[in-house]
Amino acid sequence: VSAKSTDEIIEAVRSHSNLSAIIMDWRMPGMTGEELVKEVMRFDPALPILVYTGLIPERTPFYHPNLTFLEKNKPLELAQKLRDVLDADRRPTVIPKPS
Repeated sequence: VSAKSTDEIIEAVRSHSNLSAIIMDWRMPGMTGEELVKEVMRFDPALPILVYTGLIPERTPFYHPNLTFLEKNKPLELAQKLRDVLDADRRPTVIPKPS
């Protein structure tokens, strides 16, 4: 499923119970990344969310075991983390932000 806005992401989560993960940017039209993550978690708290962004906060604004921040321009890390999430049967681990 592909989405171009936060509203489309929320609708996808509501209408597709078989989603394996979400890959999103932290800044998208419609709401902040934090707002979007919290809204998605309301519908499916076990759904892994990979935030692939160039704007990694200094500290994660909140903790959730299925939320992972990954730095843009590192496609191999994104691919590996997505593979890890899919292989973990919806039980991903959080990768700490490098110092």
